Amino acid sequence: MQWYQLPAAGIGIVLGSSVLAGDGDHAPNNVIDELRAEVAELKDTVAELKAASGDNWLTERRAQEIRGLVEDVLADADTRASLLQDGMTAGWDKNFYLGSADGNWRMNFSGQLQVRWALNNASGQGAATPNAFPGTLYGMEVRRAKLKFAGHVIDPSWQYTLQLAVDHDTASDGEFEVEDAIIGKAFDNGILLWVGQFKLEFSREELTSSTRQLAVDRSVINEFFNLDRSQGVRIQYTGDQFRLAGVYSDGATNRWGGFDLGSGPPATAFTGRVDWLAAGDWGQFKDFQGWRGGTFGAMIGAAIHYQKSKYGALNAMGVFSNPRTERFTWTIDTQLEGDGWNLFAYVLGNHLSDDAAGSATADQLAFVVQGGYMLSDKWDVFARYEWGDLDNNTSPSEIATATGLTDISIITIGTNYYVLKHTAKWTTDIGVGLDPVPTPRGLGVDWRPDVVPNDGQFVFRTQFQLLF
Repeated sequence: MQWYQLPAAGIGIVLGSSVLAGDGDHAPNNVIDELRAEVAELKDTVAELKAASGDNWLTERRAQEIRGLVEDVLADADTRASLLQDGMTAGWDKNFYLGSADGNWRMNFSGQLQVRWALNNASGQGAATPNAFPGTLYGMEVRRAKLKFAGHVIDPSWQYTLQLAVDHDTASDGEFEVEDAIIGKAFDNGILLWVGQFKLEFSREELTSSTRQLAVDRSVINEFFNLDRSQGVRIQYTGDQFRLAGVYSDGATNRWGGFDLGSGPPATAFTGRVDWLAAGDWGQFKDFQGWRGGTFGAMIGAAIHYQKSKYGALNAMGVFSNPRTERFTWTIDTQLEGDGWNLFAYVLGNHLSDDAAGSATADQLAFVVQGGYMLSDKWDVFARYEWGDLDNNTSPSEIATATGLTDISIITIGTNYYVLKHTAKWTTDIGVGLDPVPTPRGLGVDWRPDVVPNDGQFVFRTQFQLLF
C-alpha cells in the first residue's frame, strides 16, 4: 500500500480515508485532484468574506450588541431613579399609570376631547320673540374636555375616581368643574359601595359614557329627563346574570347642591335599578356598538326614582317659601347586539307635582329607539327616533319649558368612522325636529327652542373624538 503526503494535515486524513476506501493498493490520481480543487475553493471563499467584512467582523458585531445592551440598562436605570426610591412603577396598561411595586397603590390617568362643528337651522326662532335670532347658526365648539384620575389605595379593593370637565356654561370662561368624586370599596362577594358625587343609577343612555355613544351626542329626550349627578351613597351587586343597584341621594340634577343650602335645597331621593344579562357578557354593554366579529348579547333593565324636596325653593328674599315638589320617574330599556349590528330602546314615565294650593301635576311619557350597522370594520351607519309627551308642560318643576309645547318628535341619522374604535373616531349626523322642539336642560346638544307652532328645525353636527 502506497501513502501520499499532502500539505494539510486535515486533508491528509481525508485522503487516507479515501485511499483506504479504494479498491486497489494505489489511490487514483483523479481523487487527489478533486480534493485539491475543493480546498482551493474553500480558501477563496474565506478570502472573499475577510475582504468584505474585515478580519474582525465578529468582534465588531459583538461590540455593537454590548453597547446597545449597556444603553438600554442605563436608560432603564435613569427612569427608575427619577421615580420614588421605594419601587414605584409607571407605564401604559389601557391608560397611563403610576403605582407601587406591590400593586396596592395605583393612579390611572385618562382624558377625553370632543371637537365639533355644528349648524342649526330654525327659521323664525327666538325664545321670546320670533326672528330674534338668525335662522341659521353655525360654528366650532369644544363639546367636552375632561381629565380623569382613578385607581386604588391601600389595596385594590379601596377605589377612587376624580373626573374634571371644562364647564360648558359660557359664563364660566372655560373653568374646570368636578363631575365625579367617588370613594369606593369592593367586596369579594360582588358588592361595590360608593360615596360621593356620581350619576344616579337610572337612564341607560345617560349611564353609558359620552365617549361610547352611537350618535354625536345623546338624545334630546335624555337631556330633558335624565337625573344627571347628585351626592349620595350607592351600593351595587353584580352577579353572573343580574346586577342590582340602589342609591340614596340629594336628588336629581343636584350637582354640588347637597347641604349647602345657598346653592340649592337638597331633596330626599331614592333610586333603584336592576339589569338582567340574558345573553353575552357585561363588557359588551359598555357602549352601543355591535362590533364585527362580536357574539350575540342581550340585556334588559329597569329603574325607578323618587324624590321630594324638603324645603321648596328659595324665593327672591332668600326664604324657602315656594312649593315643595315631588317627582316619581321610571324607565324600562333593552339592548341587543350581534356581529356588526346593534339595537337599543327605552321608554320612561315622569310624574310631577307640588304641594301648592290647587296642586299642579304632569304625567309625561317618552321613548327612544336607535340602531346601527357596521358597513366595514371602520364604518357604520345609524338612525335614532325619539318621541315625548310633555303633558302640555303644565308642571312648575325643574323640567319646565315654554308653555304650549306638548310633544317632542326628532329623527336623527348619521355615520361613524372608527380610526381606532372609541379612542379616535369621527362622527357625523343630522337631526330633524318633526314637532316644535323645547329647550333641553343644559347645553351642548345644539338644538334651540322652537317658537310654537314652528317645526322642521334641523341640526347638522360633525365631531372628532380623541381619548388618551
